[in-house]
Amino acid sequence: MFVKHWKNRSIKKQIDRLLARQAYPFRPGVIHTVGIIYDASVNSSPKQLIEKLGSLGMRPNQIKSIGLLPDDTPNPNSWDSFFTAKDFGWNGVHHNPALKAFSDDDFDLLISYFENDSWPLIMATALSKANFKLGFIPSQEKSFDLIIDVKISQTDLLVEEIKKYLTQLNKLPNGRY
Repeated sequence: MFVKHWKNRSIKKQIDRLLARQAYPFRPGVIHTVGIIYDASVNSSPKQLIEKLGSLGMRPNQIKSIGLLPDDTPNPNSWDSFFTAKDFGWNGVHHNPALKAFSDDDFDLLISYFENDSWPLIMATALSKANFKLGFIPSQEKSFDLIIDVKISQTDLLVEEIKKYLTQLNKLPNGRY
């Protein structure tokens, strides 16, 4: 009981350290690659979001996703990548090769496609080396470069808001939308 509390506390401290180091401005240029972190217990997959991002000029092969599974759920047979909270050890060290590969990718845009304030999802967001991070949790303003206050179930409105802000930041490829 106490060990689990200490472990969670050390992970939360590591999240704060990672977020304090990421005080850099985003690089100029358009978005070519997109990463999506989602909660697999809420969304079975972000396929609907990926299809809608196609209207912004993003192709499905430019988009990678990884989902957080509940601890006791077996890894489903699919091409998607998954991780669990048990994959994190002390100080946020993770032991999942899929999460390592995802966090090492230098995405132009990372969409944290979840609304709950779950530390494994926030840790995966903090570990990412993405250029521009977009999220939906106003209480986690240090984790994201842009926060959109829209329910993730409203995919059409969500994509319209993404399009609006990315157009203002000149981040859409070739002005297509």
